[in-house]
Amino acid sequence: KEVGGDLYDFLSLGDGDSRLGISVVDVSGKGMQAAMAAVFTSGAYASEAEGSHSPAAILSRLNRSVYRHSRRGHFVSFLLAALDPAGRTICFANAGQTKPLLRTSTGVQWLDVDGVHFPLGTQPETPYRESVFTLSRGDVLCLLTDGFTEAMNEAHEPFGSERIEEVMRRPDLSTISSEEIVRVLSDEIRRHVGDAPQHDDMTVVVVKAE
Repeated sequence: KEVGGDLYDFLSLGDGDSRLGISVVDVSGKGMQAAMAAVFTSGAYASEAEGSHSPAAILSRLNRSVYRHSRRGHFVSFLLAALDPAGRTICFANAGQTKPLLRTSTGVQWLDVDGVHFPLGTQPETPYRESVFTLSRGDVLCLLTDGFTEAMNEAHEPFGSERIEEVMRRPDLSTISSEEIVRVLSDEIRRHVGDAPQHDDMTVVVVKAE
């Protein structure tokens, strides 16, 4: 209950590249064991990120390290997005993590990518693939772990992906900052959960195009 296996990070990708790597990670299990696995994964990711700006290539190599150093049955869900501020594009690859949610002027959608989506550490070799999309002014990208969608109230009813979508559709989100959007989403989760104990680690990163 005091430590966990969720984490997020911001790193420059490649050698001198302008792309910013945004990662959201969920290690299987809970407590100190999950936290130590998260520490290892974070260090291995930082090393791999120096050599490439491709999320798919980074996750494919990182998978080998996690597989070698993890006990069987333990795995790491890892979403990595590479933000190119100059081109206003985001390229992402997904290893078993909750799909990113994109809000645009036309609505909200969960973003998918072709290929396998195995979490890191489940297979010795996994060739991940990546997808690229362009951000327009006012677009909001939400990266989150399943602690949000699976947050349960006292009746054991999960918050669910549809409620996440409803929050992200709110008109007032277009006038507030990414930090405030995180606060709005967290407040809605707390209202739903009430006095029920926290079900899982919860991590969210919000990116808003200005």
